[in-house]
Amino acid sequence: METIREGSFIIRAPLLVGSSNYGCWKAQKVAQVSSKALYAIFNGVDMEQFKMISTCEIAKKAWIILQNQHEGNVFVKMPKLQILAIEFVSLKMDEDETISNFYIRLCDIYDEVFCLGEHFSKVKLVRKVLHSLLERFVIKVTVIEEANDITTLRLDELISSLRTFE
Repeated sequence: METIREGSFIIRAPLLVGSSNYGCWKAQKVAQVSSKALYAIFNGVDMEQFKMISTCEIAKKAWIILQNQHEGNVFVKMPKLQILAIEFVSLKMDEDETISNFYIRLCDIYDEVFCLGEHFSKVKLVRKVLHSLLERFVIKVTVIEEANDITTLRLDELISSLRTFE
């Protein structure tokens, strides 16, 4: 009885036997992985984005197109980050704003920065919240700063504490 060494399907990579067919095996494996990645990318985008990448034959090209579309290149990315940094620095809680709404605005800025490949440290976010609150929160901020180590305080714990006070 003869041993079957290779399947009859085109999508199946040949069986690697020693080093004699490594080049062929590697090329087919790379094509197979790229094909699966491209399929995943195609299924993860909406129709408008799909039209931009539908002619791509390898996943890397499709990924680069989508990355440039969403993040932009370095010349677009840096000004966006600078604008977001200015927004972050100037962020203050409004008089009629709740803690929840202020937290949403902070998260929006953080998410945009994160999507551009940068991030703020958790300590920086906690300090920003504490220093951006209204006068009515001064007592609560003082209590939080004295009772907790700000470097280990999580942002969600801080927001929960402030919501309770509100």
